[in-house]
Amino acid sequence: MVSSSKPKVLFIAGTGRSGSTLIGSLLGTVRNAVAVGEVRFLWERGLIANQTCGCGEVFMNCEFWKEVLARVEQSVDGFDPERIAATLAKTVRIRRLPGLLYDGADLDVMVRESIYEVYESISAISSNAVIIDSSKLPTYAMLLAEDARIDLKILHVVRDPRASAWSWMRGQRGANSAAELQIVDEQMDRFSPLKSSLLWSLWNTTAKNVFGSGDYQLLRYEDFVERPRETIVNTSRFAGLDVRDEIFTGPDKAILELSHTVAGNPNRLHRGLTRIVSDDEWHSAMPRSSQLLVTAITRPVLRSLGYSTRSAR
Repeated sequence: MVSSSKPKVLFIAGTGRSGSTLIGSLLGTVRNAVAVGEVRFLWERGLIANQTCGCGEVFMNCEFWKEVLARVEQSVDGFDPERIAATLAKTVRIRRLPGLLYDGADLDVMVRESIYEVYESISAISSNAVIIDSSKLPTYAMLLAEDARIDLKILHVVRDPRASAWSWMRGQRGANSAAELQIVDEQMDRFSPLKSSLLWSLWNTTAKNVFGSGDYQLLRYEDFVERPRETIVNTSRFAGLDVRDEIFTGPDKAILELSHTVAGNPNRLHRGLTRIVSDDEWHSAMPRSSQLLVTAITRPVLRSLGYSTRSAR
């Protein structure tokens, strides 16, 4: 099933706990955009595990995804979600990065066509809206970049690695509903400062080096929090969207709409008035030893992304 125009995808690249879920949800509220969360987890967490969609329904009860996947199944011979999930889990691993850089992805026809048809189907049922995919992993973005049928732009979202590490250490807080609590139980992991720092350095370096010379925009989470309205307007223009400034009711307040997001932070279930505030708890609460460790590991990358190499205290 191929339409007359390419599916337009704004891919949010980076690492976890960097604000990608909130930024993706805000962009999805802009006219002619649709936020769909982390599409790389569509097969594993959606079709197979039947976890919670951003609309609050379990995945297989969501009318949006039922329509998308019905189109995919009709278009792809031998459609096999379990094989797709297993192939992607293997292909986007860190150890596969050198091979992806030099040889590209070795995907069979069924897997590659299923991935493409998901974006084509989302585009078709959303009137050719820009698809906001917050899958984050640069290796998955590399798979999409190999498909000339997809019009891909990269929004590289970064956050101070010490703030991200503290978020990984403390776990997700503030679940406001049974559905959000279910997402915490299903998806929200904890990482050590060592692991989160290594992943932060690797994935952010890869995103910048692989995509930085193309349709690419770097966005620091701290700049977004300081100027949310201006940031969303500028990013919308980069994505080719009609800016709908009325989603903001003030400099730091916006109205979030219902979305059909796969995976991500529980705040993807939030809708209605949302205040965008800075979370600097790590400055005072994160142990000094952990701050120093994260700073030491990420030091080679910090300055290139505009961050200080000094710890908070």
